[in-house]
Amino acid sequence: MGTRALLERFATWRASGRPLVLATVVATAGSTYSKPGHRILIAASDEWQGLVSGGCLEGDLALHAERVRSDGVARVIDYDLRLEAGDVFGLGVGCDGFIRVLLQRLDPDRGFEPFATIARHLADGPAAPYLVVTAPQGELAPGATLVGAPDGGTALAHDLSPAATRALLPLLTAAGARPAPATLPGATAPGALTGRLAPLPRLLVLGAGPDVPPLVTMARLLDFHVTVYDHRPASTGRPELAPADRIVTAPAVELARHVALDGVAAAVVMSH
Repeated sequence: MGTRALLERFATWRASGRPLVLATVVATAGSTYSKPGHRILIAASDEWQGLVSGGCLEGDLALHAERVRSDGVARVIDYDLRLEAGDVFGLGVGCDGFIRVLLQRLDPDRGFEPFATIARHLADGPAAPYLVVTAPQGELAPGATLVGAPDGGTALAHDLSPAATRALLPLLTAAGARPAPATLPGATAPGALTGRLAPLPRLLVLGAGPDVPPLVTMARLLDFHVTVYDHRPASTGRPELAPADRIVTAPAVELARHVALDGVAAAVVMSH
């Protein structure tokens, strides 16, 4: 249900050429299954990747997504589960919080933006700040999205005029690592969500013995980009290692030549 699975499903659905809906959690209060910045994709009423709740809200959210897919108008949907009865749609829901979700249509003829750019940063980096409008303010409509570039410029200005882009750049510059509400210029209440898009963390596995494939499988489930490094061709060529993102066969002394060590989040030594 993590980022890697979301990116892989996006690639599959994108190849089919059909419109999708991006659901982004933009605000929460109390106990909720997901927090601001969490994203899922909805392809149809019975097809989605990821969870906003523990499975209780997705069916209803998919119905709202059908309207967004039909007319292309982004919508904000609120679920307030803080009722004493604790029942929503006739179901007992375990979380007693409030959750606000923004739905945006991803059109094939517009390159599936803004998620195509978001996906590139999540998959390959570099880390980049982003801002998504969640409440209308002047010419700004919900769903307008701004993604920063490494040089301090913009990698994407989706549904934003040049003037609006310039006005929002200070908020983009101030965006922290954790998603947080931001107040749009001229507004009195938060109307945007800002944060940073962090690429999948990179795990370096040193050694390709028989105990490595289970580690690779678990690491992928935990959203790591996995590189396996070993000097033995017979070990690195085993099919059980196929799930690894990268397999390198080279002497240990050449490690720094083949792997950008400053981009590695963690390393596991699996050899003697």
